[in-house]
Amino acid sequence: MPWLALTLALTLLGSFLEPTRSVVRLLAPPLAALAGAALLWRAGPTWRGAAVGHLLLATAEVGWAYGRWSGQGLALSWADGAALAGCLAWVYTLIRLPGRRFPQLSLWFYLPLIAMMAGLSLLNPGVGVLLGYSLITLGLLILAMFYTDAALLGSVPEGRLLWIIGLFIATLSTHLVVGLRTSLGYEASFSHYSFVLGYVFTAVGGYLEARPRPLGLWVSALGVAGLLVSWGLLWPDLPQGSGPGRALALALSGYLTFLGVLGLLAADRNRRLQAEARLRNWAKLLEQLYQIAPTHQTLTPQSILAKMLEVLQPFFPTLVGMGLHNDLETGVGQKTDHRYSLSLNPQTYFRGDIPDDARVTLYFSQPLEERGNLEALTPLLTERLRQTLVLIEWRTQAITDPLTGLLNRRGLERHLHKLMDLARHSGKPISVAMLDLDHFKRVNDSYGHDNGDRVLQALAGVLRRHLRSEDLAVRWGGEEFALLLYGASLQDAYLVLRRIQEELRALRVEPIPWAFTLSAGITGGQVPPSLAVLEDWLLQADWALLQAKDAGRDRVNVVEPGKPTDTQAG
Repeated sequence: MPWLALTLALTLLGSFLEPTRSVVRLLAPPLAALAGAALLWRAGPTWRGAAVGHLLLATAEVGWAYGRWSGQGLALSWADGAALAGCLAWVYTLIRLPGRRFPQLSLWFYLPLIAMMAGLSLLNPGVGVLLGYSLITLGLLILAMFYTDAALLGSVPEGRLLWIIGLFIATLSTHLVVGLRTSLGYEASFSHYSFVLGYVFTAVGGYLEARPRPLGLWVSALGVAGLLVSWGLLWPDLPQGSGPGRALALALSGYLTFLGVLGLLAADRNRRLQAEARLRNWAKLLEQLYQIAPTHQTLTPQSILAKMLEVLQPFFPTLVGMGLHNDLETGVGQKTDHRYSLSLNPQTYFRGDIPDDARVTLYFSQPLEERGNLEALTPLLTERLRQTLVLIEWRTQAITDPLTGLLNRRGLERHLHKLMDLARHSGKPISVAMLDLDHFKRVNDSYGHDNGDRVLQALAGVLRRHLRSEDLAVRWGGEEFALLLYGASLQDAYLVLRRIQEELRALRVEPIPWAFTLSAGITGGQVPPSLAVLEDWLLQADWALLQAKDAGRDRVNVVEPGKPTDTQAG
């Protein structure tokens, strides 16, 4: 922004020097165009065509300065050709620039201006390259018209207003210079200084659109100043006298300046309203992130990711999926090639049990444009996710048996309500089984508790392989386990226990030489009418297990709820 203010000051200073031969008048336009080319080149690939255009215009300015100083017409012709090529390079850039929309708000500004410039071009049909040059600049102005509404509404970076003002100043100056040279046969004295403003405004505006940053009132203030200074520079070169042409020019200048200032103020107001709306949205987002916490229904990393995805999607519309990479890989939504990874490696005292290489990946349907917003959100997002995962880990440990990884009794209490609701809504039965490893004390006495623990872990693995996601497996205590089989009749449950018995007999845990067997009691097989009934079934299955052990072990005892036992050999 200081560069723009300095440009305005130097332009005003140069206009008071000897206008037709001053060094400032000869050197300022090519230097401004050359500096603008360097700045646009740094703006990125989208603006490289405009950078080439500025370089060609700098060459044209040098040719014009040399031609005016030496009086050689050939140099002027070559300069006109370079200027035409530079304008075509700008046309190429604007055609490739995204975000065009049909003008509505800006139409009343552009229509009289385009009509005036088209009339000036058509009044001088025999000037060859100059006519082409003025028509190309008119085309540039028409193209800029399709990008102006977005700038006025504040939906694009603030730099767009600057390069649109720059094109307006350069186009108006071009038509005045061409008109003076062809209609009246003399060179403009002051109008060449307005080209400096045009080159600088277009370059700085393109750079700021490619690399947006908050600018506030500076853009509106400099835009208004640029319009007023450029019109002040063009006014002395208009035909003198009090004829209708000068009066029309005065009325048109007042009209355009008024609309230009009004548009800049409207753009600034829209930006402030959008900033307030964004602030409210961010406050809402932060509140929702803080409210994310695991409940009985969301006690898994996947459910937490799903909740976080739901919260983030309104603020990042292209976000389509999230993935967590720690000890286990889990994710929700879609995986795409456009991703953004956040490390969960804790940088604060709050470590918990999160691995150092844990990370979360956000997947987007297209290249991420809101990278700055996401980077600002990263510390809160990762800390909240990390704390939530640690809380899940702590809660999981509280309801999980640490040796086998199965539920403990507290975990069963947490899940019974969910299983009951599922059975009621679906009308499917629940079967309850209690099972116990036969002669497990002999394992501990002969081979030690470490090998006994390995046997229990092996049995837990067998149980997991024979259960579905809705089933519950619980370490009841010692070598005794409980199974709650959703959707299983008594016969179905009996077959499940027989398969478990068969796999257990084939299991070998070194250095224990003998095969393992188990005894089990089964009851239920109905839709439990209440939680109390389901708890009674657990007691009845435990009693049936004792009957199976008394009958010789290695048996599955199936009983109807509330009926005598019916022992079946395994």
